Amino acid sequence: MSSIRIVRADLNSDEQLRTICGLTNMYALEATGLPLAPEVLDRLPDAIRCHPAYYALIAYDGDEAIGIATCLLSFSSFSAKPILNLHDLAVNPSHRNRGIGRELLLAVEDLARDLGCSKVSLEVSASNPARSLYKRSGFDEVSIYCTKPTE
Repeated sequence: MSSIRIVRADLNSDEQLRTICGLTNMYALEATGLPLAPEVLDRLPDAIRCHPAYYALIAYDGDEAIGIATCLLSFSSFSAKPILNLHDLAVNPSHRNRGIGRELLLAVEDLARDLGCSKVSLEVSASNPARSLYKRSGFDEVSIYCTKPTE
């Protein structure tokens, strides 16, 4: 695993934004069976760049981007500190079972500490195989995630 490195994405870099979009599209295709819609891919770089609470960590094997952790900063009124929400975690299928997901999770924890967060949160579907990774990494299941579309 010595060739694996994880970097915090520079959202001012067009190259890194393209990498984020590519990895996010890879994840969407695997998770839903469909790639992101072309109009979503078109607006995603600017939307990411403009979002004040967006963070991405990219895993590289040499020069190849092979994984991503997408995080959003939230806030806990109970601790009066930020919360880092892990929104997406994805590793290219050809690079799985090498500890890259675990390394990305450790980098998320480091980012949360750097940002002064009280905790890291995430939502995961019951069918997601990453649930075992999250459990082994110390995440506890505390609630059911509910969503209501706005469109």
